[in-house]
Amino acid sequence: MVKKHKLEFDYNHDYFLIGVNSILEDFLIAFRLNQTFNITLRRKKKSLNFGNKKGEFSVYDYENLKTFNFWSLITNKQVVEEKISKDSFSLFESLYNTYTLIPEKKQIDFFLKIEGEYSKKQIELIVQKIQKIDGVMLSYQLEPLQLKSKSNLIY
Repeated sequence: MVKKHKLEFDYNHDYFLIGVNSILEDFLIAFRLNQTFNITLRRKKKSLNFGNKKGEFSVYDYENLKTFNFWSLITNKQVVEEKISKDSFSLFESLYNTYTLIPEKKQIDFFLKIEGEYSKKQIELIVQKIQKIDGVMLSYQLEPLQLKSKSNLIY
Protein backbone atom coordinates (compact mmCIF):
# COMPACT_ATOMS: atom_id res chain seq x y z
CA MET A 1 0.00 0.00 0.00
CA VAL A 2 1.36 3.39 -1.03
CA LYS A 3 0.95 6.15 1.50
CA LYS A 4 0.17 9.59 0.05
CA HIS A 5 1.27 12.81 1.68
CA LYS A 6 -0.12 16.21 0.88
CA LEU A 7 2.38 19.05 0.80
CA GLU A 8 0.92 22.38 1.81
CA PHE A 9 2.71 25.67 1.51
CA ASP A 10 1.67 28.82 3.31
CA TYR A 11 2.89 32.04 1.75
CA ASN A 12 4.70 34.55 3.90
CA HIS A 13 2.68 37.76 3.85
CA ASP A 14 5.21 40.40 4.79
CA TYR A 15 3.40 43.37 3.32
CA PHE A 16 0.83 45.95 4.29
CA LEU A 17 -2.53 45.98 2.56
CA ILE A 18 -4.82 48.98 2.18
CA GLY A 19 -8.34 48.80 0.81
CA VAL A 20 -9.53 51.78 -1.22
CA ASN A 21 -13.08 52.63 -2.26
CA SER A 22 -13.20 55.19 -5.03
CA ILE A 23 -15.30 56.44 -7.91
CA LEU A 24 -12.12 56.90 -9.96
CA GLU A 25 -10.92 54.70 -12.81
CA ASP A 26 -7.76 52.67 -12.13
CA PHE A 27 -5.47 54.91 -14.21
CA LEU A 28 -6.74 58.03 -12.43
CA ILE A 29 -6.31 56.65 -8.91
CA ALA A 30 -2.77 55.59 -9.90
CA PHE A 31 -2.09 59.11 -11.20
CA ARG A 32 -3.36 60.71 -7.99
CA LEU A 33 -1.38 58.31 -5.80
CA ASN A 34 1.71 59.23 -7.83
CA GLN A 35 1.06 62.92 -7.20
CA THR A 36 0.31 62.46 -3.50
CA PHE A 37 3.28 60.24 -2.64
CA ASN A 38 5.77 61.39 -5.30
CA ILE A 39 6.03 57.87 -6.76
CA THR A 40 5.64 56.42 -10.27
CA LEU A 41 3.04 53.67 -10.33
CA ARG A 42 3.04 52.24 -13.87
CA ARG A 43 0.60 49.84 -15.41
CA LYS A 44 1.95 46.38 -16.03
CA LYS A 45 1.45 45.15 -19.56
CA LYS A 46 0.00 41.91 -18.30
CA SER A 47 -3.06 41.96 -16.06
CA LEU A 48 -3.68 39.45 -13.28
CA ASN A 49 -5.51 36.50 -14.77
CA PHE A 50 -6.10 33.16 -13.10
CA GLY A 51 -7.01 31.10 -16.15
CA ASN A 52 -9.88 29.13 -14.65
CA LYS A 53 -11.56 32.26 -13.26
CA LYS A 54 -13.12 34.95 -15.34
CA GLY A 55 -11.87 38.48 -15.20
CA GLU A 56 -8.55 40.24 -15.55
CA PHE A 57 -7.39 42.71 -12.95
CA SER A 58 -5.09 45.60 -13.78
CA VAL A 59 -1.91 46.10 -11.77
CA TYR A 60 0.20 49.23 -11.35
CA ASP A 61 3.66 48.80 -9.82
CA TYR A 62 6.28 51.10 -8.32
CA GLU A 63 9.69 49.98 -7.12
CA ASN A 64 12.32 52.05 -5.32
CA LEU A 65 15.62 50.16 -5.49
CA LYS A 66 17.35 52.61 -3.14
CA THR A 67 14.92 52.01 -0.26
CA PHE A 68 13.73 48.53 -1.32
CA ASN A 69 10.09 49.66 -1.25
CA PHE A 70 7.56 48.14 -3.60
CA TRP A 71 3.99 49.38 -4.09
CA SER A 72 1.25 47.72 -6.16
CA LEU A 73 -2.19 49.09 -6.96
CA ILE A 74 -4.49 46.22 -7.91
CA THR A 75 -8.08 46.49 -9.08
CA ASN A 76 -10.48 44.26 -7.20
CA LYS A 77 -13.38 44.45 -9.64
CA GLN A 78 -13.89 43.97 -13.32
CA VAL A 79 -17.15 44.31 -15.19
CA VAL A 80 -17.35 42.02 -18.22
CA GLU A 81 -19.93 42.12 -20.98
CA GLU A 82 -21.03 38.61 -21.95
CA LYS A 83 -23.14 37.83 -24.99
CA ILE A 84 -26.29 35.81 -24.46
CA SER A 85 -26.88 32.92 -26.83
CA LYS A 86 -29.66 33.46 -29.34
CA ASP A 87 -31.34 30.28 -28.12
CA SER A 88 -32.11 31.73 -24.70
CA PHE A 89 -35.24 33.73 -24.12
CA SER A 90 -34.02 37.15 -23.09
CA LEU A 91 -34.86 40.74 -23.86
CA PHE A 92 -31.17 41.63 -23.94
CA GLU A 93 -28.31 40.67 -26.22
CA SER A 94 -25.72 40.70 -23.44
CA LEU A 95 -25.29 40.67 -19.68
CA TYR A 96 -22.79 42.51 -17.51
CA ASN A 97 -21.11 40.45 -14.80
CA THR A 98 -18.80 41.76 -12.11
CA TYR A 99 -15.84 39.61 -11.10
CA THR A 100 -13.75 40.22 -7.99
CA LEU A 101 -10.15 39.33 -7.20
CA ILE A 102 -10.86 38.95 -3.47
CA PRO A 103 -14.51 37.80 -3.29
CA GLU A 104 -14.78 38.19 0.48
CA LYS A 105 -13.97 41.90 0.09
CA LYS A 106 -16.17 42.66 -2.92
CA GLN A 107 -17.02 46.12 -1.52
CA ILE A 108 -13.39 47.23 -2.07
CA ASP A 109 -12.51 48.78 -5.43
CA PHE A 110 -8.69 48.71 -5.18
CA PHE A 111 -5.97 47.17 -3.06
CA LEU A 112 -2.73 48.99 -2.37
CA LYS A 113 -0.08 46.44 -1.45
CA ILE A 114 3.01 47.98 0.17
CA GLU A 115 6.22 46.05 0.78
CA GLY A 116 9.23 47.47 2.58
CA GLU A 117 10.40 48.81 5.90
CA TYR A 118 7.45 50.81 7.17
CA SER A 119 6.24 51.37 10.71
CA LYS A 120 2.59 51.10 11.68
CA LYS A 121 2.54 54.88 12.13
CA GLN A 122 3.85 55.42 8.57
CA ILE A 123 1.15 53.13 7.17
CA GLU A 124 -1.49 55.00 9.18
CA LEU A 125 -0.25 58.27 7.65
CA ILE A 126 -0.40 56.74 4.16
CA VAL A 127 -4.01 55.64 4.79
CA GLN A 128 -4.89 59.16 5.97
CA LYS A 129 -3.30 60.77 2.90
CA ILE A 130 -5.16 58.38 0.58
CA GLN A 131 -8.41 59.29 2.34
CA LYS A 132 -7.84 62.95 1.41
CA ILE A 133 -7.43 62.26 -2.33
CA ASP A 134 -10.28 63.77 -4.33
CA GLY A 135 -12.48 60.90 -5.55
CA VAL A 136 -11.56 58.49 -2.74
CA MET A 137 -14.48 57.71 -0.48
CA LEU A 138 -12.76 55.41 2.00
CA SER A 139 -9.35 53.87 2.70
CA TYR A 140 -8.37 51.51 5.49
CA GLN A 141 -5.75 48.97 6.42
CA LEU A 142 -6.51 45.26 6.09
CA GLU A 143 -4.87 42.21 7.63
CA PRO A 144 -3.77 39.98 4.69
CA LEU A 145 -3.66 36.81 6.79
CA GLN A 146 -7.40 37.11 7.50
CA LEU A 147 -8.30 36.96 3.80
CA LYS A 148 -9.42 33.61 2.40
CA SER A 149 -8.22 34.54 -1.10
CA LYS A 150 -4.90 36.08 0.01
CA SER A 151 -2.98 33.95 -2.48
CA ASN A 152 -4.58 35.98 -5.32
CA LEU A 153 -2.46 38.94 -4.19
CA ILE A 154 0.78 37.05 -4.79
CA TYR A 155 1.91 37.31 -8.38
